Amino acid sequence: MYQVNLQTVGDYIMSDSRTFRAVMKFADGSELSDGIAKITTQAATANKDIMAGDTISQSITAEITGLTSDISGKTFVLYFYAVDLFDQLEEELIPFGRYKITSCKQSGVKWTIEAKDGFYKSDDAYTSTLTFPTTTDEIEQEICNQLGILSPRYDYSQLCDKDGQPLLDSEGEQLYVRDSAPVVIDAPLEDCTCREMLSYCASLDGGKCAMLDREGHLIHKAWTDIDYTITAGRADEPQTDNSNITITQISCQVDQNENLIIAATPGRLMSFTNPYMTQSLLSKVASNYLMKPYRPLSIYHRLGDPRLDILDVVTVEKADGTSYRVPIMSMSFTFDGGLGANITATGTPDADNKSSSSPMMRQVSKVVAAAQNATEEKLGAAFQESIDYIVGNEGGYVVTRFNADNQPIATYYTDNLDIEQAKEFLLINNHGIAGGTNGIHGAINTAIDIQGRINAAQILTGILSAIVIQSLNYNEAGKTGSKINLEDGSFDFAGGMLTYKNGTFSINGGQINIETDNEDTSVIKLSHNEWTIELSPLEWKLTNSAINGNVVCQAGGLFLRNDENDTVQILSESGSITTLSNGEVAFNLDSVTKTLNICDGLGNVTTSIDGTNGSITANGSVWADDFLVRTTGGGYVSIKDALGI
Repeated sequence: MYQVNLQTVGDYIMSDSRTFRAVMKFADGSELSDGIAKITTQAATANKDIMAGDTISQSITAEITGLTSDISGKTFVLYFYAVDLFDQLEEELIPFGRYKITSCKQSGVKWTIEAKDGFYKSDDAYTSTLTFPTTTDEIEQEICNQLGILSPRYDYSQLCDKDGQPLLDSEGEQLYVRDSAPVVIDAPLEDCTCREMLSYCASLDGGKCAMLDREGHLIHKAWTDIDYTITAGRADEPQTDNSNITITQISCQVDQNENLIIAATPGRLMSFTNPYMTQSLLSKVASNYLMKPYRPLSIYHRLGDPRLDILDVVTVEKADGTSYRVPIMSMSFTFDGGLGANITATGTPDADNKSSSSPMMRQVSKVVAAAQNATEEKLGAAFQESIDYIVGNEGGYVVTRFNADNQPIATYYTDNLDIEQAKEFLLINNHGIAGGTNGIHGAINTAIDIQGRINAAQILTGILSAIVIQSLNYNEAGKTGSKINLEDGSFDFAGGMLTYKNGTFSINGGQINIETDNEDTSVIKLSHNEWTIELSPLEWKLTNSAINGNVVCQAGGLFLRNDENDTVQILSESGSITTLSNGEVAFNLDSVTKTLNICDGLGNVTTSIDGTNGSITANGSVWADDFLVRTTGGGYVSIKDALGI
C-alpha cells in the first residue's frame, strides 16, 4: 500500500465525498492534465489462480481532448492527486505507474490512447549475452535493459540494536541490509521468454511475484497483509465463493524427473514450475503461502483508494458484518473526477489448478508430439497400405453359392470365378463376414460374426475403446494369462505375477531389473508429504524436507546430512566414523590407524586415543578420581594412595 506523506491527504481519501485530478508527466518533461476526461487502469496477475512467481501486467485506457497530434510511442508516469474544492488541500501527487503509449486514435476532438507498462513485450524470447554461472540480479538487469524497464529495486530492512534503535555507520547514516541474497544460475534455458525468466527469479526470492512499482522499476512482491478494510458503506455487496481457499501443499516441478514438495497437511495444492528451485528455497516459498486462508470474491469499491496496490491483502466486510481475508489479484480503477475500483481475488478447485506452460514442459511436449507424429505416420502408412490393397483392385469376381433347396448360403468376393480355385476371398452370409488368402478351405485371416466378435491375425486402429482386454488363456482361478480392466485401471499379467488393483501394485515372484545410462539418474522415487526416498545406481537417499535432513547411502559409505551439509560419515572401505559440526570434524574413529580423535569444532584434535599402544594424548586437563600405575613387580599402585591425597 502506498504511503502518502500528508495525513490530511489520507483522511480526505477516506472521506465520503472526494474529487481527484490526473496528470501525465512525459519523459521529455512535458505534462498533460487539463484534457484528461476519463481513465481506466487495469492491473492483474498473469494466472487466474494463486501462484508463486506470478507476473503482473498493468495498462491504461484514457480519453483526452485538446491533443494536437498523435503521441504514440511516448513514455509517461501517471499521477493522481486529491482536490478539496472547499478547503485548500495541499497537493500531493500519487504515482500510478510508468507506461508507454501503444495506440493513439482520434475521433473528432476526442483522442483515445492505450498505454502499457514495461511488461508489454516480456513474452519475447530471452537470449542472454551474460557469462554463466551468473546471478539472478544480473539476469534481471539484462532483461530490464532489453525491455526498457527501469533497474530493479530490492527490499531492505533497517539494522537496529537490541533496544530497537537504528544502527549508524561511521558517517552517521542509518544502516540497511538486503532481505534476500541473489541466487546463482548455472546455465540459461533454451526456449524461454523474458516473462518466464523474471518469474523464475522472483519465485526463487521466497515465491514472490514479479511486477513494476509505481515509478516503473522492477520489484519482487509477496502477498502483503495490510491493515485496511473495505467496509460495506464504501463498496457494493461482494460476490463471493462458498468457501475459503487454504494452501496446505506446495509442489515445484524442477524437471521431468524431479518434483519438490512441501506439505503441511493433505489438502489444497499450489503447483508451479522453476528449473532452478531447491528444497531450501522452496521452504521460504512455503512461509509466504502455506496455511493462509483467503476468500475468492469480486467487489466494486465505489470509493476507490489510489493507495491500494495489487497483491495487497485486505479485509472485505459484508453488510451483515461477515469479513474475509482477500488478496488483490486484479484491480481496475475508473477515473472521471471520482475514483472507483473493481477488485477481484480468484482461485480454482484442485482439479482445475494447472500451471502454465514452461520451457521445460514445452520441451517435453515437443518430444511427446514427435513420438505421436511418428506413431501417426506409421499408423497412417499402415492404413494407406490396407486401402491401396482394397481400393482399385481389378479382376475380382462375385459368386453366390446355393444349397440343395436353391437357397443362397453365402456370397464370395474372390480373385477367381471358380471359388474352389480362388486364393483370396471374402465371404458374407447371415452369420457374418470371413476372409482369407489361402483359398476357401484354408486358414481364415479375418472373421466378424453377428454377435459382435472380431477375430483377426492383426487389428489396426487409431483408438481402441474397450472395457476389458484379456488373453485367450486367461483364467483367474488357474493363474494363467493376462487381463487389463480399462474401466478401473487394474491389470493382471502372467497369471498374477504382476498385478495392480485398488491402488496396490504387486510383483509376485520374479525380479525388477532397471538399467539406466546415467549413474545419477533417479530411477525410483517414493514420496509422501515431506518424506521422499530416491533410488539410483549411485545411491539410496531418504529426505525429510520439514527438517531439511537426509540420509545418503552409497557404495563408499553412509552419510547423514542436514540441509545438504554432512553431520555424520561412515566409510565402507575403512569402517571409519566421523561426526561434523558446521562442516568441521568433531569426532573421528579411524579403523585403519586404530585411533579415536576428539576435536574442538575448528578441526583441531584436542584428545587422541591410540588403540595400538593404548596411549591417550590430551591438549587440555585430564580429570579422574584416581589412576593405577603398573609396578615393576607386576602389580598396580594407586596414584592417590601414593601421594597420600
